[in-house]
Amino acid sequence: MKYLFLAIPNDFGSTLLWRHLNCCKNGISLPKEGHYYWGSTGRGSWFKKHYGPMLRSYKFSRAFALEKDKFIESNFNWDIISTRWHKDWTRLKPKQYRQGENTILVEKTTFNIIILPILLKEFRPARAIVSIRNPYAMIEGMLYRRNWHSWPRNRTQCLIEAATHWVSCAENYLKFKDLPETMHTTYEQMTGRPQEFSLALHDFMPELSDFNFDKILFDRRIHNLYNKPLRVRNLNYDQIVRLSEKDFDDINLVLDGNSDLMQELGYSKITSMGE
Repeated sequence: MKYLFLAIPNDFGSTLLWRHLNCCKNGISLPKEGHYYWGSTGRGSWFKKHYGPMLRSYKFSRAFALEKDKFIESNFNWDIISTRWHKDWTRLKPKQYRQGENTILVEKTTFNIIILPILLKEFRPARAIVSIRNPYAMIEGMLYRRNWHSWPRNRTQCLIEAATHWVSCAENYLKFKDLPETMHTTYEQMTGRPQEFSLALHDFMPELSDFNFDKILFDRRIHNLYNKPLRVRNLNYDQIVRLSEKDFDDINLVLDGNSDLMQELGYSKITSMGE
């Protein structure tokens, strides 16, 4: 039995990957995404009442990377976290869970991109998939869901916070390349070259040799720009084109100060969709 953590920030296509992994014979993804477990509402509140809080002082904005000080190891109740996760992994695929040897337990929380070293320490043996995405597409995705409860209502401030959030996630993406337990990919590889990504995943975790990204999942929990099932494809252009020139100006206030980071990751500055 091994753990597989998706260290993929919000609006990166991680839900699609998470659901495809659960379709593998040996893969068991938790039935809910991570924020349902960590949060103070819904299933999180029920579990907190009966077992205690998984994470102390929880309340994060969607731009969680701006609040790194909350993600210190002592803030996590690891015994409670493990109990809760294993309870649901067992419930979802009891037969596969009992078989054990080739079982891959999959967990996806957006802020895994911040706490990955802690997860690899607490859960063994464990591996992780780490990903990055074009900043403009990711930022538009955050803006598209701008009614997140703790976000400011000013559009410019939202864009600046989202861009700063992307920079922090991108820095961790590069930092984690030194971790031998990780497979690094990009949203563009996953969605633009799904067969290439699938083969890389097979090499990384042979237990998931039946993983196939080239299919449509008719699952209401997979969300995208169009809110309907789609064959895996790159939606960067579809999202970036929704940004205005003023939006690009606001985003570039942050990205211009991180041009080396952009260049290292292979992303170019955009000032308008006429480029």
